[in-house]
Amino acid sequence: ERNSIISRVTQAYAHRSELGLYMGGRKPYGFDLEETIISHIKTKKLSPIEDEIKQVKYIFETYAIETVTLSRLQKNLVENNILPTADKGKEKGWSTAKLSTMIKNPIYVKADSRVYDYFALKNANIISSPEDFDGIHGLQTYGKTKHNTDRVDWSDIKVVVMSHEGCVDSDIWIKCQHKLAKNRQIRNAVSNKTSWLGGKVICAKCGRTMTTTKGKTGSGETRIYFTCTGKSQNKICTGTRTTIYAESLEEMVYNSISEKLSDLKECTGKKQKIANPAINELYNKLKVIECEENKLADAISKDEVNRDLLTVLSSRASKLKAEKLQIGEKIEELQSKEVDNKAVINLSKKWKNANFEEKRGVCSVLVNKILIDGNGDVEIVWNI
Repeated sequence: ERNSIISRVTQAYAHRSELGLYMGGRKPYGFDLEETIISHIKTKKLSPIEDEIKQVKYIFETYAIETVTLSRLQKNLVENNILPTADKGKEKGWSTAKLSTMIKNPIYVKADSRVYDYFALKNANIISSPEDFDGIHGLQTYGKTKHNTDRVDWSDIKVVVMSHEGCVDSDIWIKCQHKLAKNRQIRNAVSNKTSWLGGKVICAKCGRTMTTTKGKTGSGETRIYFTCTGKSQNKICTGTRTTIYAESLEEMVYNSISEKLSDLKECTGKKQKIANPAINELYNKLKVIECEENKLADAISKDEVNRDLLTVLSSRASKLKAEKLQIGEKIEELQSKEVDNKAVINLSKKWKNANFEEKRGVCSVLVNKILIDGNGDVEIVWNI
């Protein structure tokens, strides 16, 4: 009987969530609740609070700026006296955790075809039909409480278009999601406090990250060395046959970065008359896709197109949208790297006297990963 009750409650919850009904819990910032009827069911819907929605828009638009971090956004809100309405006159204000949670929430986005493609590419379980993504209404996601956004497969969550109107344009919302994802990668890379190479050193044998460990040599000296987590934690790898001391590896990478910075400085000293060829090539691909989309739109608009052909054309149009989204992401990534490269080149003058954080920052931009094979041989894979 207990199992039957659990099953019925679970099915009822799933059914109500798929209808786009408000499922309770803490209401998102910027909205109040009002009584309504959806699919002949008495429920509640989100109703915008004008002053708070203005703050939400400001937060998304500010964070979408390339150089604005969550910390800088928080500072900006404090300096402009933009506080949560519940905290007026108090000292709480915004925290970076609150801001991150807000920015990740799809409840605010004006869900259109780009947002549909964003979730489709992640293999999310999209309950609403593509036609519901009208660029007006917001979204809600349901599923596992501890959903891992770093996973490639998002099939554990449902995506449903809600009855309330969104307030953030899709391009801004998607750009903010990419920034958050990039920041998570950077945080993972800098979690190691004992070496500025933390998060970058990879075991070539098993592909696992290598972390630092303290140990004593035969003479009793304490030294830090890198060990494979596939060996120490997962027991699936034999690791390297030689000891990889952090100090020696840092010195080798330091010298390699010095050479790389010298090359970059020399290259940027010459005026480039043409844009980044990789970005230019991607823009050309976009033009080709847009031309094909226009042809498809003309074909679909003709009355003589039969139903079978219309299905094929619609399927091709969806694939083209997905391709455009992927190309747009690559363009944003390359443009972001160009900004990062300029910052790195500015640091090249003081690289010899760089502190721990500066070394880690330059390394995170220049170095993709540092591969260590079983013999202890090192290969640096560069980002640029």
